[in-house]
Amino acid sequence: MVARSPRGFESLTRQMRGHAADRRYLALAVGIVEPRQGTIDAPIGRSARRPDRMAVRASGRPARTSYEVRTWYHTPVAVTLLEAALDTGRTHQVRVHLAALRHPVVGDDRYGGALARPAALVSMLGAGRVFLHAWKLAVDHPDGRRLSWESPVPADLGAVLESLA
Repeated sequence: MVARSPRGFESLTRQMRGHAADRRYLALAVGIVEPRQGTIDAPIGRSARRPDRMAVRASGRPARTSYEVRTWYHTPVAVTLLEAALDTGRTHQVRVHLAALRHPVVGDDRYGGALARPAALVSMLGAGRVFLHAWKLAVDHPDGRRLSWESPVPADLGAVLESLA
């Protein structure tokens, strides 16, 4: 998102800080995530062991991710398609929060390690590809209108979903 005027920039900045922008992601998480809806409220900061990564840490900044299960899949591997909404905006927030629950995003070597690479799906995702897609953004225009944009699931991620039963 890019602001075209100082007024627009101030509006966007205020919405991001005040958590008024609606940012939604689709994530395919390893395993069966329960309950069907929930909120992960866990602070995120730099990892003490790996400073190039983020981690859930008591000394981190507040971070909250709300999620809703869209679909549970059981074959060829147990995975859950989630819609995640950011209540805050920390670096790698969805990836860090899901990994902390032991349900890393499929393909996420950085935060999920080997657990995030189920053999039945890895060959379908390219090297370094994570099944995380920013699919919706909604913000308030300075003139008062609520604007919203949606992005369809990319073909490679769609092919992964089609392979699941």
